[in-house]
Amino acid sequence: MYSKFFYNSQIRNFTIAFGSLFNSIYVQREDSEGNPISKEKVSITYSNKSKFFQRNENDREHKRKPSIVLPRIAFNIVGLSYAAERKSSTKRKVITGTGTDNKNYVYAPIPYDINFAMSIMTKTQTEAFQIIEQILPFFDPEYSLTIKAVNNSISYDIPISLIGLNFDDTFDGSFDESRTIVWDLDFILKGLIYGPERSSSIIKQTINPIHDLDTGDFIERLTIEPYIDGVPLSEISKDDDYEIQITVDDQNNDEWRARTNILSC
Repeated sequence: MYSKFFYNSQIRNFTIAFGSLFNSIYVQREDSEGNPISKEKVSITYSNKSKFFQRNENDREHKRKPSIVLPRIAFNIVGLSYAAERKSSTKRKVITGTGTDNKNYVYAPIPYDINFAMSIMTKTQTEAFQIIEQILPFFDPEYSLTIKAVNNSISYDIPISLIGLNFDDTFDGSFDESRTIVWDLDFILKGLIYGPERSSSIIKQTINPIHDLDTGDFIERLTIEPYIDGVPLSEISKDDDYEIQITVDDQNNDEWRARTNILSC
């Protein structure tokens, strides 16, 4: 386990991204002749269905000053499960940033499926149909959105699938009583969980001694490093326009250098 505290806000970001998909849904009310009267934005809240349903059951006539207004959408996380079929090599590194002398990275993420439950509560079936029809066409069978991770240094697409849809009409009283229409939708978000960000030094110079395979005698030494005229090696970064300098020291202590921009970055 990693000994230092880290927190990348990934599950929180998944939740915000999921909820943002449904924050621009409207219902339209019409008069008896089918003419539009008003258009209302549907509120969305992170909460489970039972909390809102209990509040609505205790005030079915909506005589109290409402703390919830229908129609309304509520959603919450109901589970996480490891997705072994999406696992990649954990030794792979993903670069998150570089400086002059070091680079930051994270190891390959761990795949997790995050289950979301969503409930749509309305007072009429027409309102429920309007909301449902603004959601279903976009999941065929999944909807993808881009999310950022590890201090916004990594961007990737996450697919969200609609896997279940159920309907419940709680009307069971007289015709004078109010009713509540509830649609339950189940989603899976295929997320990636990154570990802690780490740092390591950038290798700027390699020294390669060459020896005779039979006698073991020293033949020459090759030093390979980036080169910019007048700039010390320690101040050269990966984004600079540099050449590759090869220095050869032979067994007679003679030295010569060759520079090329073939390997320039």
